[in-house]
Amino acid sequence: MKSMKLVFLLLFLSCQLSLLAKNVAVSGIVINDENQPIAYAHIRILNNSPGTVSNENGEFVFSFSELYKTDTLVISHIGHVTQRIPIYENIGKNIQVQLKKESFKLAEITVKPLSPIEVIHQVIDNISVNYFSQPVILKSFYRETIKENDHYTEYAEGVIDICKTPLIIGAKKFTPDELKLIKGRRKNDLSNYEIAKNPMVSIGGPVNCNYYDRMKYRPSFLRKSTLYKYDFSIKELSSNNMSIYIIDFDQKDSIEESLFKGKLFVDKKSYVVFRIEYGISPKGIPYTMPQGMAKALMKMFNMTFDDMSEQNIIDYQCVNNHWCLKSISQEEHLYMTRKGINYNMEIKKSLIITDVITENVVEFNQKEVLSPKEFKNQIGEYDEDFWEGYNYLLPPEEMVSKLKLSQIAN
Repeated sequence: MKSMKLVFLLLFLSCQLSLLAKNVAVSGIVINDENQPIAYAHIRILNNSPGTVSNENGEFVFSFSELYKTDTLVISHIGHVTQRIPIYENIGKNIQVQLKKESFKLAEITVKPLSPIEVIHQVIDNISVNYFSQPVILKSFYRETIKENDHYTEYAEGVIDICKTPLIIGAKKFTPDELKLIKGRRKNDLSNYEIAKNPMVSIGGPVNCNYYDRMKYRPSFLRKSTLYKYDFSIKELSSNNMSIYIIDFDQKDSIEESLFKGKLFVDKKSYVVFRIEYGISPKGIPYTMPQGMAKALMKMFNMTFDDMSEQNIIDYQCVNNHWCLKSISQEEHLYMTRKGINYNMEIKKSLIITDVITENVVEFNQKEVLSPKEFKNQIGEYDEDFWEGYNYLLPPEEMVSKLKLSQIAN
């Protein structure tokens, strides 16, 4: 009995020490071998889930418990050689990490290669094996901005918990993910531009952004029933570290609807899709033009919709031998005319996963579950310690100066 009490006491003390552990930070910039910044490089702790990504200028700040100070920092980006550096030597420092370009070569084909359709079928068939088959909590940071003709009109960001439910192929019941806002802030009315205030424009918040987890919410280029709408091509690349398929896709010329164009990066051994790059196909742009009620609303506001472009990048990470979302980056440009004035509206959204909780996952209270409208209504003050204790995406210098967010940048 005494030995059992001693065990419980030791467990209790270890938990308390973990709670009392302070946070430390490493900041810096990630560059390539040409000294150019690498946007959305992944920074994480080796064999642990806490992590962050670099911003558009390659800059990052990574905060974590001092319990990891003897561990290793891992910096990676697709197409580059991963770097590993000791944490204890770099705590509190502003470091520069250079990633050399990965030397890929076309793989030698000794047997009949798989067709791209066959690879995608294997990807879909292995989703339940490769990705989490039980709920997990993804701790994340989200940011969205609207810029019109180089003027910021809206800026919002928040720390979000995502209860990610598994997607099991063939399951009769599908449970959507739930999001909960932990902390958020927003600036709007940043200029005299009026387009962003128009009811035609909605940026949706993290709830809509989460739907771009395309291995769960699969679009037409990842559904067996709609693959016939696309042209595919495939190449196999290999390096010292891995062999991958890169599948290029675009909607067929004969398809009269708005579909997609992009790339799938697939691990050859496991059929894991670890990166997706895609946007609306130029062939489908004519079918995105407003129709019906939307067209009438635009006429009411003296607006015409001229063109659009979109780019989405979704990355996945391996945690405990299973894969889950790592980051989503979205950029959309809408070209409109209002009262004879041309507008280029740039809408950007970023969702980065900073930690993955796989044990003791409990669904959120329904009163806490976030909707897109609720996120936009969360307004916080810009105090200098707003994100203390949280990992966040550093705002680019341009955004800092134009929005006067000097309190955010270190």
